[in-house]
Amino acid sequence: MRFCAPVQIYTYVRARETVDALEQDVPLTPRHSAGIVGVWEAEDVGRAGIEWYYTGRQSLEGNPYRAVSEP
Repeated sequence: MRFCAPVQIYTYVRARETVDALEQDVPLTPRHSAGIVGVWEAEDVGRAGIEWYYTGRQSLEGNPYRAVSEP
């Protein structure tokens, strides 16, 4: 049995735009996101993998119920 090294990803984005002289976050762009992917391999048997992703809060556009999403 062989284990392939996990891949880890983290992204930080601060996207801003100016609308009517007011600077604000760009809607639907999360500030934080992360992911981990791991794979196990057994020769002549097959492979199995697992993935985990996280998407942080992001400002919403045109939603009458809330202005920010839940992570």
